[in-house]
Amino acid sequence: MRHAQCVRLRREKNFSRVTALRRQVATAAAETVVKSHQQGVRGMQFIVGLIVGVALTLGSAAMHDNIAPGASRPLVNWTTANDLLQTTVNYVRVQFDRLVK
Repeated sequence: MRHAQCVRLRREKNFSRVTALRRQVATAAAETVVKSHQQGVRGMQFIVGLIVGVALTLGSAAMHDNIAPGASRPLVNWTTANDLLQTTVNYVRVQFDRLVK
């Protein structure tokens, strides 16, 4: 009878160790997923911040140049800006077409 109790105790200890190890692995995996998610969120926040910053800058320049024309010197040469925009859009279209074909 004593031998059976010792075997049962050993099995319970091993079970406890395995259970603890499983919990540690699950916790480590969950922490990795959370860290990965947080990095993705930070990356998206950065990209959204860049887009909002560019929009605010361009909007402010456009408002400055169009609210009181002639009152002060324009901040942006809009003809050059439009040419640059068209060049950029055309370049992206060509690269996209090359990628798709």
